[in-house]
Amino acid sequence: MLNQALSKWSDWGLAEKPKVIKVFNDGLNHHTGLIKSGDKQFVLKVFEHSFERTMRAERWAAELDLSPRLHMEADNVALYEFIEDQGYTPKKLSSIAHALKHVHQSEAVQLGDFDLLRFCDVYLANAGSEIQKWHSVLMPVLIEFIEDPTPWTFCHNDLVTQNCLFKRDGLVFIDWEFAQRNNPWFDLASIVLYFELDQKEAECFLASYRSRWQQPTRHPIFISSQIAVLWCDLLWHTYKFGTAYRANNIQRFEKLRNLAAEYNLELFV
Repeated sequence: MLNQALSKWSDWGLAEKPKVIKVFNDGLNHHTGLIKSGDKQFVLKVFEHSFERTMRAERWAAELDLSPRLHMEADNVALYEFIEDQGYTPKKLSSIAHALKHVHQSEAVQLGDFDLLRFCDVYLANAGSEIQKWHSVLMPVLIEFIEDPTPWTFCHNDLVTQNCLFKRDGLVFIDWEFAQRNNPWFDLASIVLYFELDQKEAECFLASYRSRWQQPTRHPIFISSQIAVLWCDLLWHTYKFGTAYRANNIQRFEKLRNLAAEYNLELFV
């Protein structure tokens, strides 16, 4: 797919014919690679879906310096500036908090509202009976999260570690395919989960974020939001990879069981 897209390179305003120097395998929805044209490097992305809505979100984020700059976008293909990830250390938690707060407080592009239960239903369609049972057990917590009174904001909704790129002077977020209005705790919980923050780190992260609606880590929203994020994630991966995904990722399902236990809910193996 990348080489096919490169056949149109002459329309992209590049100095010379580019070549693929690296293929990124982390993304599961699209085809992404690092290309080089002359002495310049770019990230090339070929979309399988959600091209127009993603471009709207990424143009908005780039204007806020929260996403890599777009060099070109056309025909389900986008070309971005290349940002060399400097890597995460706990000292960068405050940078994540400040960038995320910038996302949540900025006037955003209108892309609708995230419907958590509809998302779950889509990926439950072909799930086995055990996953269906887990969903039923978790439903009260999911409803509690949905009914939480925290004011909704524009959210990224997919803040896995690979979608946070650290620069020398801050960070940017990539892969805005799922960006919509949502409870901001969905993004906050994603950082806690995917960066595997311990209690002290989570408290420091939330202290750096600081918002008038914010609740402490001992509040139920701290757990219910993590359950909502992790369950959506596990449903998506199980749908994508089948029952083998669970067998190969026992620790992720165990994490969900431990979070559910905070609500005195038992997820049977």
